[in-house]
Amino acid sequence: MLYNYIEYKLYNYIEYKKEEKGVIMKKKIYMLGVLILIFILNLINYIVETQYGVNLVEYFTISKPLTKEEQQWLKNHGDIIYGADKNAPPLRYVDTDNQYKGIFIDYLNSLSIESGLQIEVRPLVWHKALAELKNENTDICDMFPSIQRSKNYLFSNPIYKLRGVIVTNEGNKDIANIGDLKDKTIAVQLGDYTNEFLEDNVTNAKYIYVADINEALKLLKNGEADAVVGDEPVCSYFIQENNYKDDLKIVEKAIYENDVVLAVPKSHEMLVNIINKGIYSLNKNNIMEKMQQKWFGISATMTYTGEKETYSAKIVLSIIFIFILFTYLFCLINRSLKNAVTDRTKELNRSKNELQAAFDVFNRNIVIVDSRGRILNGNRAFYEYCNFTKEESSSKRVYEIDDMFKYVWETIDVKNNKEIPFEFNYNNRIYTIHVRNIKDIDQLKNNKDEENKAYDMLITVEDITNRKATEKQLLQSEKMAAIGQLAAGIAHEIRNPLGVIRNYCYLLKGKNARQNEEIYQKSIDNIELSVERASGIIDNLLNFSAISGDEFKEINIREFLLSILQLEKKSMKEMNIEATLSCENIFINTNEESLKHIFINLITNAVDSMPNGGIIEVTCINKDPVIQIDITDMGIGIEKHNLDNIFNPFFTTKNPGKGTGLGLFIVYNEVEKLGGSIKITRSEINKGTTFRIEIPIKGDLI
Repeated sequence: MLYNYIEYKLYNYIEYKKEEKGVIMKKKIYMLGVLILIFILNLINYIVETQYGVNLVEYFTISKPLTKEEQQWLKNHGDIIYGADKNAPPLRYVDTDNQYKGIFIDYLNSLSIESGLQIEVRPLVWHKALAELKNENTDICDMFPSIQRSKNYLFSNPIYKLRGVIVTNEGNKDIANIGDLKDKTIAVQLGDYTNEFLEDNVTNAKYIYVADINEALKLLKNGEADAVVGDEPVCSYFIQENNYKDDLKIVEKAIYENDVVLAVPKSHEMLVNIINKGIYSLNKNNIMEKMQQKWFGISATMTYTGEKETYSAKIVLSIIFIFILFTYLFCLINRSLKNAVTDRTKELNRSKNELQAAFDVFNRNIVIVDSRGRILNGNRAFYEYCNFTKEESSSKRVYEIDDMFKYVWETIDVKNNKEIPFEFNYNNRIYTIHVRNIKDIDQLKNNKDEENKAYDMLITVEDITNRKATEKQLLQSEKMAAIGQLAAGIAHEIRNPLGVIRNYCYLLKGKNARQNEEIYQKSIDNIELSVERASGIIDNLLNFSAISGDEFKEINIREFLLSILQLEKKSMKEMNIEATLSCENIFINTNEESLKHIFINLITNAVDSMPNGGIIEVTCINKDPVIQIDITDMGIGIEKHNLDNIFNPFFTTKNPGKGTGLGLFIVYNEVEKLGGSIKITRSEINKGTTFRIEIPIKGDLI
């Protein structure tokens, strides 16, 4: 309690209370900071989308290596089959040597190397390629994504952009844009994206479906069609290859410019993730742009994913805007700090006075020292103990005061950031010493410590001689009260062997007893057994009531618990209670006096909780380095709202006159003194309670 209060005052010593204007200013700074953060995130997202064609969230997924699940999927699936148009140069086509090649085939080869995919290429007629992919006879195909196609396929991230164009005869001036295709005859490739696009954007047109663009251009040249619609690089290639440049022309304005992706069957969701990671790696190295330059010399017909025309301008404008926001934020912070200087100074002075007043209230010695032992501050009791003033203390070291403080200084570790409590005997008095490092404000807020850092320390010294004596008397009184409860039962236990002795003495007085050797010897034997039994009962009582001090010795925990249960035997029998002990011969080094307090209280409580009888189970488990002992009763249980209070002093649920409320408090303190712990692992109303105690096997007094 003292340390929490002092730590609170130390916190106030550094922090000042926020006034309304300060709160408003901080809200402004916070909102501006959030705005800057959002803007920066959007800028980063824009850069990522421009570079890689994915948003920031997707980027963190695709930039990672293949997972074990993805690697296993590839292993189980085998080769990835790519099926696409066999006659769409320069994208993909079969050459005169029957080799499937093209710019996208080169891209697939790079993707295979980057992703670890084993890709098998399969040239097909375009509409058959779509059907094969839908039927899962192939695994991937490059295409424009669309709503219609999304019903059958999953799509990867974009790879590049491709323009769709209109091709007409050189002398045709009637067709200059897509609107001019109305009522015209158009040759298109069967299954191509242009089919969907034209149906949505052109009315009353007549379509001639062909196997490839080359066939469509021949129809146009022969006058069988008014126009051809297809991919710009493919149309350009066939016009050049067939020497149609004097007869046919590409309308200047493209009718669409869309992303090209890899499509996979609906069931291959894992493959999409794998492909996306490969696309990211290739985009990072500008592979598609390099391939365009290889095939075309320029990259005009296949625009790389992203709006690169405005990329640099947007970046520059964004940086300027962020700079302006940061400048404004700096001005706000500077003004806030300037307004706070005066308030902080006043608050520090007030907190300093409050802190000193708090120090002086306590009658124990409190002193703050630095890592070299210099006295920084102290309370009135400390200066009275040292017999010098606060001003005089500034030149002194704490270890120079007397032998007690010298011992404290030599014992503590100035770099240990934990609270250090210990007791110390000095001049026939007992003192409790607490040493606690004083953290700075950031650590108080964030609860963080820095390794190997030397802090200022708060040292408190309290004379607890009288308290110790009172506690010892309290323990002995509690134990004697327990002995009083046991006395009636023990008296009954002693009467049994005394009755046996009296009966056999009566037999020995008989005239024929000495003449009958068998009766004589049997009487003597039973008298001796009864004397030993009575002596054992008395020894148990004396052992329990004896003051054994703080010394530790080796104890057989099984024999010890048996002796405790024996003491309670009479009271348990009267209450129709049985006790079972499940414990091996485990030897522990502990304080016998403390164990007596612990278990006699717990067993007595268990008996009191079972007015209608039942069973008390005591079990021991060796969990080196501790021994675990569970005491389970079948009693009335403890209500939940009382569980947090049962170890508090003077707390009891028994009727007036039935309990002092000190039993479990003493148990708790004795267990802690042994370096152990106690807790309730189970408590149900009218079903019983289980206390669990853990005590070090090789213990030492704390």
